[in-house]
Amino acid sequence: IYLALRYAVGILLPFLIAWAVGAAVHPIALRVSRRAHLPQRLCAAVLMLLLLSLVTALLIAAADTLLSEVRHLLARLETDGGELGTRLSALFGRMRAWTEQIPWLNRLRRVDGLAPMVERMDELVSDLIRETLGELSQQIPQWIGRLLRAVPSLVIFTVVMLIAGFYFSADLETIHRALRELLPKGVAKRLPAWKARLGQVLRQYARAYLLLLLITFLELYVAFSILGVDYAFLIAALTALVDILPIFGVGIV
Repeated sequence: IYLALRYAVGILLPFLIAWAVGAAVHPIALRVSRRAHLPQRLCAAVLMLLLLSLVTALLIAAADTLLSEVRHLLARLETDGGELGTRLSALFGRMRAWTEQIPWLNRLRRVDGLAPMVERMDELVSDLIRETLGELSQQIPQWIGRLLRAVPSLVIFTVVMLIAGFYFSADLETIHRALRELLPKGVAKRLPAWKARLGQVLRQYARAYLLLLLITFLELYVAFSILGVDYAFLIAALTALVDILPIFGVGIV
């Protein structure tokens, strides 16, 4: 498993993405080709480029919005870290007043070391913010250097994916038939039933999870935008991702 994750996934990933694109484009290209009386390969190439262009544009727009909000948030934390600590200290002060009315929580407050930590919460938060920002400022140049070093690999990855995606989109059935011929006869005979069942289950799971993620994100993003909440895109995206995780949910955010 380690070797597969370490080496095989990186090699096979462009072909897996190309296969997914081909599986989505191939049936549509067949219908368009029959109705428009155009070559199937031409329809497949145009549809594949349109699909990839749409996905790329959406990813770029989302990344641009996300990075803009993250930059603004880091700058705000750097300048308003002390204010945030003060607000949290006031919040903990109100919580202490509430806990004094609950006996076991009141006893918990008298534990050695806990009361001073709560009293210095504003300083602790400010120190934590400063240390986190210092670590991020040191890591950002390294991240940029890694990204620049990865550009040639990314270009090769994209070219291989586009070429493979074109062939998968144009000749998906032929490729599937050729791959089945490499398998033992018993496996090849049962493969269509396995493929249909596995494909149905995976499609249902993927559709359910993506639909839940999209609904959660859109609800939060629209609501935060209407209410004028800062970093609406960032908070909505993180909350939607946490909501997908097992055990966790929107409530924990």
